[in-house]
Amino acid sequence: MSRRLLTTKLTKQFGNDDMLVLSGSGVANILVFRTKASSVLRLVDNVSASVEIVANQIIRECRELKNYERYYQTQLNLDEANESCSPTLLSLLKLVSTSLHASMSATLIGNIVTNSITHQATTLHVALGFILRE
Repeated sequence: MSRRLLTTKLTKQFGNDDMLVLSGSGVANILVFRTKASSVLRLVDNVSASVEIVANQIIRECRELKNYERYYQTQLNLDEANESCSPTLLSLLKLVSTSLHASMSATLIGNIVTNSITHQATTLHVALGFILRE
């Protein structure tokens, strides 16, 4: 009996709604009950592809940020400094460590990343430069 025929007969026997056929290139098919699949198997996505998607999103958001080259504020609060950060990057930092949630450390990291991507000073960089000059 062929593998395809066996798979077809088993899914008919147990019902299409109860059986799940997991297949991949280069590996044999795996038949599992749908209700037990999550407890028996651990499915792992391609991590490097996911990281690349997140990185591209952060780069896109940094490039879309408004940068006013003529006017900068010399006194900032946390919300104003976060305007120069990628929201995706801030969310990622929050997931890495709870201490980075809505913190100046996360804002500083976000502004450094924005500066590295856009090659332009952020409002936080200008404000810090002004304070250090005094």
